[in-house]
This record gives sequence, C-alpha cells and structure tokens, in this order.
Amino acid sequence: MEGIKGSEPLDNKKHEAFAQACINSRTQSDAYRQAFDLKKDIPPKNVWEYASRLANDINVSSRIKFLRKTLTDQCIWEREEAVKALKEIVTGTTVGEDGKERKEALAKDRIAAAIALNKMSGFDAPQQIELSGANGSPLGLAEFVKIDKPKDT
Repeated sequence: MEGIKGSEPLDNKKHEAFAQACINSRTQSDAYRQAFDLKKDIPPKNVWEYASRLANDINVSSRIKFLRKTLTDQCIWEREEAVKALKEIVTGTTVGEDGKERKEALAKDRIAAAIALNKMSGFDAPQQIELSGANGSPLGLAEFVKIDKPKDT
C-alpha cells in the first residue's frame, strides 16, 4: 500500500499511537490520554486542545482516515462473509473449504439462520420502543425561548 496517503505508520511513535487510539477511543481526548499516558491532573480543556491540534496535523489526520477506511473495509467484508454463511445454512448448500459438502443443517438451525439474516438485512418487523422519564413518568417537552433581536436605538 505504499504511496497511499496515511498507509505507512507515522515516524513519531506517540503520533502513531494517537492515530491508532483514535480508531478505538470514544473521543480524541481519550485517545490522546492513552497515547501520551497523561497524568490525571491535566485539565480536560488542555487535553482537548492538544488532541485537536494533533488530530488536525496533515500526517496524523491522513493516518487516521486511512485506518478508519481500512477498518470499515474489514467490517464490510466480514458482513459479506456472514451473509454468505447464513445463506448456506438456510438453503442447505454448505460446502467446506475442502470442497466437500457438509452435513445438512438441522431445521432449527436453518430457522435461526433465516431470522439472523433477516435482522441483518433489516427485514424484521419494526419494533416499538417506549421512552419514559424518571420513575416511568412521561418525558417533558423541551421549551424553546424566542430571542428577539435588539431594536436599533
């Protein structure tokens, strides 16, 4: 993958660790704390600023984009493989890696595979989810306040 922007690990080990952590962390600040092993007494505002500045570095941002794309591609491939395996179970056309047919799936396994495949494809019945406030009370409506422009004096 040489020549693709961000495909090579960064020369600075801390920057590479930050880019890798950005893929697995909830926030850039968390990734920065992890990569730089920060003490807990550093103010969150400072950590956010450092993380933001580093994430906007052209080399680091290119690396993060490349890692995210690679991870996304892997997830898509895994989904395709899962669909293929489930389809084989449902249709009973399972073939091993050696090219020989496997034992046909049991009826309950075929049904379970069909249900899983339908859920993965979004074909399952819509679900109604009831939301409530504290102790089961109704949720309050947000109140909006209209702010008028000041009149010219």
